Amino acid sequence: RNIMGVVVPNVSGSNLRSTFAERGVGFIGSSPYIDEASDAFGDLIEKMVKAAEMEATLKRLLEEIEATKRRVNALEFK
Repeated sequence: RNIMGVVVPNVSGSNLRSTFAERGVGFIGSSPYIDEASDAFGDLIEKMVKAAEMEATLKRLLEEIEATKRRVNALEFK
């Protein structure tokens, strides 16, 4: 992605959720609370990936703004 000339990351979080078979627990011997916790964890991971993408985007934009401010200051004091 490109925002005003700044290349920002585009993190895709596809296939972050595990299926029941991939969880490594037995179907009969497992508690429904394990399923709920696993689903909640999957939601959390998706939100964390989105937050990490947003954080990296904001950091890159901030770095570019600071560099632009330095350039403007250098031109003003010439």
